[in-house]
Amino acid sequence: MEFVETFSEGLVRKCEGRLEPDEIEGRINSEIEELRPTLTLPGFRKGKVPSHVVRARFSAAMTGELVDKIVSESFNRHLEESGNKPAFQPRINMDGEVGADRPGPGRAEPMDIRVEYECMPSIPEIEFSEIELTRMRISDMDAMVETRFGRMALQMASFEDTEDGYQAVDGDEVGFDSRILVDGEEVERYAASGLVLRARDEPQARQETGFDLVGVKVGDKLSIDRQVPDPGAEEGAMVSAEQEISVTAIRRAIPAELTEETLQEMQGVGLEETKLKIESHLSEWCAANSERVMHKELLDRLDEMVDFQMPPTLLARELANTRRALGEDEAGDKPEAEGGTDEDGIQAVEDEDGSIEDAGSSGTSDEEIEKLATRRLKLGLYLVEVAGKNDITVSEAEILARVQESYPRETRRFGARELIAAQPALREQIAGMEVERKVMRFIANLASVKVEDLTHDEISRRIREFDAED
Repeated sequence: MEFVETFSEGLVRKCEGRLEPDEIEGRINSEIEELRPTLTLPGFRKGKVPSHVVRARFSAAMTGELVDKIVSESFNRHLEESGNKPAFQPRINMDGEVGADRPGPGRAEPMDIRVEYECMPSIPEIEFSEIELTRMRISDMDAMVETRFGRMALQMASFEDTEDGYQAVDGDEVGFDSRILVDGEEVERYAASGLVLRARDEPQARQETGFDLVGVKVGDKLSIDRQVPDPGAEEGAMVSAEQEISVTAIRRAIPAELTEETLQEMQGVGLEETKLKIESHLSEWCAANSERVMHKELLDRLDEMVDFQMPPTLLARELANTRRALGEDEAGDKPEAEGGTDEDGIQAVEDEDGSIEDAGSSGTSDEEIEKLATRRLKLGLYLVEVAGKNDITVSEAEILARVQESYPRETRRFGARELIAAQPALREQIAGMEVERKVMRFIANLASVKVEDLTHDEISRRIREFDAED
């Protein structure tokens, strides 16, 4: 049986073949002759069952399997000759599958086979050395080590009372009372007194608490807008409120004296070893975040340098997936409609004519979603291509390690192996992320990388900007 291509447009292909009854009969006869020497049936010795008996007993059951096998072998030969690689499982239509019996022994009519599939695109190669990237490096390492060392001393500080008018500085203990007002009325059950927090001159501290204690004096009052559980509504309901902070006391922090002896006693390493550990921690922090920023830069460069056609069905799935990731209503302006789930588990929502629904209520336009989905699919296919050409794989041990790192609570409870065994999709997701990480590092190692010396504060600011943009 041979397949002949009947349609070729973009990446969509259609081909047809005809399976003659003689070919089916010939394969059945061959299978029977292979089976007879090992076959035992009641009334016959092993290997002595007549061919016509075997045919009468087994040919009907053999036919369906042999037809599938012949079609598969013929289509695979067609793919080898054409050089095409299907983007997903081809759609095969066999004459006689619907509304008629499939061919069996003695069928006189040939069987028409029609196959439709989408090709993987031809992905161009690029010269990785032409890609320019930037890697960040801490320029004020010595100063930062001393700063971190000072923070260690401040963390182990002792405290003393302060004079009137004293303003809290980094590390001081601040005592305060708090009350919550909803619509101007105090909610007594939310009131608290005698609270103590340390003043911290860090952006993270202000994000965690919503207020800044550095610079406050006894008697100062702070006001912060918050969301709190609605005292007059059912559990889970939230309401806007005002939190009032009244500073009642401030105790000055006296940093501990960190000597060789005290450090050895507290943590088993001396002064120099402690500073080396701090430097190592800062270097790892910088390297990890620099890699994140650099990989985003690399994806932007690849997006500019690589261009090829997208398989239409894969792009439609990625559009639906992107819309879901953006928090879109999958049914657009038809919330009661339900989309089907394809074989990859991606829920696609389509109009009756097969087009993807409008963006919905998030404000993201169709054009923006399509641009993002196309980029994601293009870069994903490209990275998979690079991985295949360069034998970049991920081991089971690497998958388990990443699962343990990403889901520590679940792996402690169930075990990493058990977790991915129960959730195959999770395993595939983690494996894909690890392969992508390896490919990105592979390309970055071959790219032209410029080291940019920045202060710790400049790197921190760049990382915050990156996270906000991402």
